Amino acid sequence: MAGVERQDIVAFLGASAAYLRLGSDNGRQGMAVEISATPRFFEQRLSLGIGLGPFLYGDTTTTGHKEIGVAGLAAANAGWAVIPAVDLVVSVMREFGDKDYDLILAGLRCRFS
Repeated sequence: MAGVERQDIVAFLGASAAYLRLGSDNGRQGMAVEISATPRFFEQRLSLGIGLGPFLYGDTTTTGHKEIGVAGLAAANAGWAVIPAVDLVVSVMREFGDKDYDLILAGLRCRFS
């Protein structure tokens, strides 16, 4: 996953956009947009969140043609603030559509609010 940016809309609601490359046998990759609810606890250090949104993807068929489609994306994540504007995050995502994929991602999240 690359290019993740979360912007607070109100209180604990936010939005993010990401480029995902699933590395599956059909080369699925695309753009995901997600609305999420991520409240913070323990003096704003711990975050627990859920999100939902569309995933616009492209697949490469066995004949080499590109197929484009839209699937749903649901996520749950947990983060811990290592410094005031940066969280260490683990996220579990489920892409659901004609084929289902599970993703587990870990990394850093910068907060722009």
